[in-house]
Formats: sequence, structure tokens, C-alpha cells
Amino acid sequence: MKKIKSLFLILSLPFIAIAQPEAYNWYFGDQFGLNFSSGEPVVVSESAIRTRKGSATVSDAEGNLLFYTNGGRPFNNPFGLPGQIWNRNHEVMYDMGLIFGGSSEATQSSLIIPKPGQDSVYILFTVEDSNWDEGPNTPSGYPLGRGFRYFEIDMRLNDGLGGVTVTNRRLHIPAHQALAGTLHADGERYWILTLDWTEDSFVRLLVDGSDFMFPTDVELVPTPFDPPFAPEIKISPDGKWIVCATRIMSFDNATGEIGNVTAVLPNAYSFAGTFSPGSRYYYYRNLSGFIGRVDLNAPNIPESLEALSPINEQHGIGSMRLGPFNRIYFSTNDHDDTTRIGEIRCPDTPSPIINEELFIIPPEEGRIRRVSGFPNFTDHIFMREPNKDTLPPENLTFCAGDELILESRIINPSYEYEWNTGSTNEQITISEGGVYYLNITDECGVTTYDEKNVVIVNPPSIGFGELALDELCIDETYTLNLLTDSGNDIIWSSGESTDNILLSESTTLSVTVSNDCGIASAEITAEFIDCLEDCELIFPDIISPNGDGINDTFGGFNNCAPISYELQVYNRWGKLVFESDNIANAWDGRLDGTTVPSDVYIFRAQYRFSEEEDYQVNTGQLTILR
Repeated sequence: MKKIKSLFLILSLPFIAIAQPEAYNWYFGDQFGLNFSSGEPVVVSESAIRTRKGSATVSDAEGNLLFYTNGGRPFNNPFGLPGQIWNRNHEVMYDMGLIFGGSSEATQSSLIIPKPGQDSVYILFTVEDSNWDEGPNTPSGYPLGRGFRYFEIDMRLNDGLGGVTVTNRRLHIPAHQALAGTLHADGERYWILTLDWTEDSFVRLLVDGSDFMFPTDVELVPTPFDPPFAPEIKISPDGKWIVCATRIMSFDNATGEIGNVTAVLPNAYSFAGTFSPGSRYYYYRNLSGFIGRVDLNAPNIPESLEALSPINEQHGIGSMRLGPFNRIYFSTNDHDDTTRIGEIRCPDTPSPIINEELFIIPPEEGRIRRVSGFPNFTDHIFMREPNKDTLPPENLTFCAGDELILESRIINPSYEYEWNTGSTNEQITISEGGVYYLNITDECGVTTYDEKNVVIVNPPSIGFGELALDELCIDETYTLNLLTDSGNDIIWSSGESTDNILLSESTTLSVTVSNDCGIASAEITAEFIDCLEDCELIFPDIISPNGDGINDTFGGFNNCAPISYELQVYNRWGKLVFESDNIANAWDGRLDGTTVPSDVYIFRAQYRFSEEEDYQVNTGQLTILR
């Protein structure tokens, strides 16, 4: 008995985030990274990236890496870090050189989004760093830096490795350090925000899939505060809040409107903060040496500050960002360049779990290990409704007679599972179709509902409609109906692929029917026969050859033509008055062109039909009336 396992499938929806496969691969620092495809972060070191701060990565809907970048080479670059875009094989897809793109020294140097309305095309945005004019390599042609720029990458190129089709297009100058985005309320377009410090304004861009026009497509929206030197912009997963430079503002993801300052984060850095997946809390590094959070639902947001976990005073400030599986990650750095990656679990619950030393990366000769930035994402992909998630129903089929193993789409050894069968395992084995569901409860008490609709598929069978294939009549056309389940693949030896075919002559055909559960074949022979009744000739006993078109001639009337035919007609004295060997040649009551008199005549007919061996003989009297 064959066993079939249901696909391990994690779906990402705009407003219900379960696993966020597009954020499964993080590359940052000096050839450092995390992979989340197993459900838990795993340290990886295969990347080619080199950056101290900014980066961006993107994966496909199954969590497979597509490409990543550090956003560009900084002008003030003491480490000689190149600005590049790398493909999934960690090969250079595009070299930005010194002046293309933005700067990897910006904490939010780059951001990647799918291009609305186009399959497999992505837009990469970049910005300059705040120290852009302090290095010896600053080009004279960039008095305000490289600003806000974009690239387009088509993943259909180069055998799926991708290629850059639009390079280094300018959107706005100046723009430094901060770069964020979120999904529009319509679920298709995107909002992108950065900062123009010279104008004390947000730079706002609506991405709808059309080409950008410099400079008319960007809008300057005055900031309700004086932007500091090096802030970040964070937009809540639900698209309703913005935090920039310790200021909390409302945001309308339908109109792009940015509200006035609602609150100021108490004693906060201008970077190193993030929203919780449910958008209720904002976590940040407090200047007093602890991780704190404020409740955005509180009447007085600053007074809701909670000091959750002290940070070792030897561990310097790093980065903080929302990640997959309802968790937050943050980094700290020792003076000896040791990097620590910490984790906050259950960030939307009353009692979050904080681990400052999830990973410890010691310094390594020749490599930069001070991680000051994580990859930048649009945080709407991490959106999670508090306390409950619902996966889209999963439709599964399996073959009759097989066993199907149903598996939770979220696997974690610390989670609790409860199937409607009563099982508490991550997977169950079933043998019947129907609706199966389970509740998955994580360590935060959040329950996810996972529904599976199971359909049993029978191996294909073949039958035919009620048609007597050995009694088909010549000169007729018949429809032969193939009886098999809908959805099966059908191939006739005649090349047809429908469940009915037309028959008009004797033939032998074979048919093959297949589905995922097997193949069935059959052969039919259609035999066409002459379906007329027994052949016979009828001779009238009276004719009236007066030219009125009624009973004017004498001969055999037939329902099928004989293959041999002879007719003789005699008068009462035995004289032959007419003869014919063609049934179509009938007697019109004349002899040598002269009408014969009304009288009684004698006839004799001899004939044979194709299906007969012997001749038939018919004799009788014929009366002519005039």
C-alpha cells in the first residue's frame, strides 16, 4: 500500500501572515546570514554580501532565495566594501561600482518589493547614507549625494537567476539613511517612504506598476518634527502607524496621509526599534540599557513603557527588526567585535520571552563581524492578528486504497496540535476522504486553524454507453459515449481526446484513460452492416397506360436492387410483346411503338439479389385497361 504525504505548504497572504516565505533568507554583515525555512533560525555563512549596516533580501513564495544586495558602495568606505546585487548562487548579478545605487552604510540602505501587475519582476530601491560627504572618494558631481534611486530585476532572465533591466534611475535627491515601505490598502500597490532632511520632509512614492517619472512621481510631505541625524522609518504591519526619529505618527495606507506626532518614545535611540506582528506594541532599545516596549492602544503611549529586559552594558547598540514566525530579532556588539543576535518571542502577549544570546558570532581575522543592521523588508508581510490565525483551506487528493499522511503546515516541536480525529501529533494517517482540521497553538498561546479537504480519487475505469457495436447500419453516424470519471485524461488511437466520438464506418479503436492514480485501456470494434429488410420485387396486376402518370408502366417495384434481372411479357396467344434485363426499364403497354389493346397478358420475371445464391422466379397475369 502506497503512502502519500500532503505537501508541506506555508501560504503568505497580505493580511494573514503565517510564515512569510519571502523573508526566509537573511543576508547581512560580512558574509553572515540566517535561514528560517525549518521554522527556527539557522546560522548560514554561504553569502557573498559585505556590509556593516544596510542590506535587503527577497525569496519566492516557497522560501527559495531569489537575490540580495547591500544597496551600494559608500563614498566614505574604510572597509572597501563593494556595492553589488547577488543572485541565488551568490554570484554577482550586477556591480553598482562606486556611484550607482545608494550606500551600505545606511541602516535602511535598500528595499525590495514585487512590481505590481508583473510576474517575476522586482523593484530595488536604494538611498544614500548620512556620512556620504565625509570620504575622500566623494564624486564632485554629487553635491547632495546619490539620493533615492531604483533598479528593476526580472527573475525570468538568465535561466531563472535574474537580470537587471532598469539601472540606477533617480527618484529624488537628497535622501539619506531611512527607507521603508508597506502595502497599499488595495492589496496591490505599495507606499515607499524616505527622508529629505534639507526640506524637513518625508519623500513619498506610490508604486502602481507603471514607470516612474523623475521628479513628478514623488511627493514631499512635511515632517511634524525636525529629523535627527540618522533615523530609521518603521511602518507597522497593519499600515496604520509610523515611527521615525522616536516619534510615533499615524499613517493611512489608503491615502498615504501621515498624521501629526501622537507620542514620543521615552529615552529612545533614533534607530533600533520595531513593531510587533499584531501592530499593538513598539519595541526599542532604551538609552537606559534595556529593551522596552510601549502599547499603541494605551491612552498615554509614553506612560505605557515597560522595561522588559536589561541589556549588558558591554553590548553596544545594534539593530532590531520583525521577522518570521511571530518573532523579533535584535543585535548587539561587544567592544571586541563579537556580535550577538537576540530573539523576542511572543511579542504580542503580556509576557514576551527575550533571549539576548540566541547566537554569538566571535570576531574573525579579516572579516567584519560587527552587525549593525538586518535586511530591510516591508513589514506588512509579518502581519498577524493577535491570538488567532487561519490558514486558507488546503485541498488534497489521494488514490483509493492508499494511505494519506496529513501534516501540519506549521511544524515546531514546542507547539501543541489537536486534530478533529483526536490526535495530538504533528501528522496523522487517514484512509477516508472528508474534512480534517487541527488547531496549532504556539508557545505564545496563539492558535492557528489549519483545514484540509481530502478527496479520494479512484483509479480510472472504462465503460461504454448502450450502443450495439456489431449492429451499426451502413450510411448512418453514431455517437459512442465513453463512461469514465470527469477529470480523467482521455486519448483515442484516432487522436481524439473527448469522452464521446462519432462512428460512421467499420473500424477498430483503442482508448487510454489516465489520472494520478493509474491508467486503464480498452479496445472497441465497430461493425457496420446493411440494415434493410429482406429484398423482394413486387409486380402489379393492373396498369392503365394512358399517360396520366398513374400506373402507366409495368415492372418490378424493389426495396433493394437485384444484381440480375430478366422480365418477359406475353399476350394470350403466347407472343412475346416485351422483355427487359434492367429493372429501371419498365413496359409502357406498347409493341413496336403501337399501343396494345386492353386484355389480359402473362409475365415471367427471374432475378437474384446480392445476398442470395439462387434466382427467384415470379409469374402471373397482367391486365391492361384503357
